[in-house]
Amino acid sequence: MSSNQDERPRVAIIGGGLAGCSTAIHVAALRPDLVGQLEILERARFPRDKPCGGGLTGLAIGILRSFDPEILETGVVEVRNVLLVSGEILRPVRLRQPMAVVHRRDLDQKVARVATARGVELTQGVTAQKVISESNAVKVHAEKTRSVTALIGADGARSVVRPSVSVKRGGLARLIEVVTPDRMDQPAELRSTIVFDFSATRHGLQGYTWRFPCEVDGVLCINWGIFDSRIYENAPRADLPALLDEFMTSHDYPTVRGDWVSHPVRRFDPDDHFSAPNVFLIGDAAGVDPALGEGISLALDYGDLAAHCVIDAFDRNDFSFATFRDQLFSHPVGQSLLTRHQMALQLYRPGSHNNEAALAIMEHWLESA
Repeated sequence: MSSNQDERPRVAIIGGGLAGCSTAIHVAALRPDLVGQLEILERARFPRDKPCGGGLTGLAIGILRSFDPEILETGVVEVRNVLLVSGEILRPVRLRQPMAVVHRRDLDQKVARVATARGVELTQGVTAQKVISESNAVKVHAEKTRSVTALIGADGARSVVRPSVSVKRGGLARLIEVVTPDRMDQPAELRSTIVFDFSATRHGLQGYTWRFPCEVDGVLCINWGIFDSRIYENAPRADLPALLDEFMTSHDYPTVRGDWVSHPVRRFDPDDHFSAPNVFLIGDAAGVDPALGEGISLALDYGDLAAHCVIDAFDRNDFSFATFRDQLFSHPVGQSLLTRHQMALQLYRPGSHNNEAALAIMEHWLESA
């Protein structure tokens, strides 16, 4: 590399998940001349697991197909039926546009392949250990030290980049997931239906249990899980393992806790900080849907926002990202996050167990998703 190239600004994206790769893919589509400026650092190696229900909304499906029209041709279960449950209330919903359910190990690898096919440098098996801000640059300490002009933190709920931007503590939701083989002895309609069950809110859960049909390595399976938003942090904690046990047992599925995977989810908070000079956060590092924990469509859309911010920084030679907050809240991803923050406050208000209201909120969300 020439000395002139060494002096050019470079952008490091910490995290090769959906938000990080989406950023790079959007930059490649909008400004292919900047692709050589990007490097994604991913601590794992693909394929790698990611606890997630795997539901794709219409927005997520549209963005993914804009990356590659054939990206959802395999490993996808299409679903039109949703069952909303709260206590004794059962509300079936027929979706106008189908949702899709994927296995994140498969999806994330596909999106990473799209990024590398666009010429993006993706370095796998590298852990960013420390980030130090300097004058007009940021040093990233990994297997070697990189000095970059712009750093994008897309490295999840326990982001290494985040402390350089935000001192806000807490804000973590909780999630447990397990995937089991599909049992063919159950009704076909139930086996092809997504279930959102809010019954456990009466036991202090600020969230729901779920049952999603999915496909893993060509085998039909069921993704089970429980999400606890914890948006009201001072309220007593629900017993997630016991509640997930109860939910799966109610569907005649025995549970084996050794197969369970737990994972923190960073809850979006509009009062948080999202950028500092030469640095900004996206995806789980910034915060995702506090109402449902839905992160796929938001991660992909964060990529569109991040790409425009990076391109704007290059065009103006201004990497302060001083206006990132305004850009976030004026972008569709920010507007959606603000809406979902209010939705979470309504759904999980302590002492409020209005089952009808909760399902009405969910039904409205499904119609607009």
